[in-house]
Amino acid sequence: QKTITAYWGNESNQTPPSSPIWSDYEGVWHLNSRDDSSGNGHSASDENSIPIATASLIGNGLNSTGSGNLVVSNFSPVSGAGSRSASLWIKSTSQNGRILGWGDTSNWWNLSWDTQGPYIDTGNTGPRRQGNGTIGDSNWNHLLVSYPGNNADMNQTRIYLNGELADAPGSSSNGSFATASGGAFRVGANQNVSAVTTMTGELDEVRISQNHRGPAWAKFSYENQ
Repeated sequence: QKTITAYWGNESNQTPPSSPIWSDYEGVWHLNSRDDSSGNGHSASDENSIPIATASLIGNGLNSTGSGNLVVSNFSPVSGAGSRSASLWIKSTSQNGRILGWGDTSNWWNLSWDTQGPYIDTGNTGPRRQGNGTIGDSNWNHLLVSYPGNNADMNQTRIYLNGELADAPGSSSNGSFATASGGAFRVGANQNVSAVTTMTGELDEVRISQNHRGPAWAKFSYENQ
């Protein structure tokens, strides 16, 4: 194991920061194991068997064949209409799939993709934010979605694909939403009404935060990983 240390702003100060590197995240899954690296203790377990710790983009990752997913029970990273962001790397040949989600059977926050691109949907009759861009192209793609909070307006959600804004407002529906608390958080699947729907493909570096992320964050995250 090798350690890389970076210093900036003051070369004479070699004291590591007091806050852990993942301190502003609700959960971070590198997927070389099922553990949560945020320090919040949200380690996942299998919901049907799923291979992880397989060779991936950044070390190891998750490789779903469409029959299993990871789950963190009784964990809602953000509830109500609070600010949030989710980022990850994805590789798939499928034209549609379910990436992650949390909430309950009526009010959820689901990240998926279809032939048009990645999208967020929020419940049985809730609003949806659609993005443009190809996911199922057999390449690794970086995906980040972010909502700034402060109000219950889905129109404020932004979707970034490989560091670039990928929103499709003309294909989206606006409105209020309130993500339920107390459900389960899933990786490789959605929090759906009647059944868990999984994806086919690979995931790496899944990160959930209560902080809103802007276009510069999306761009630099894509470039530096």
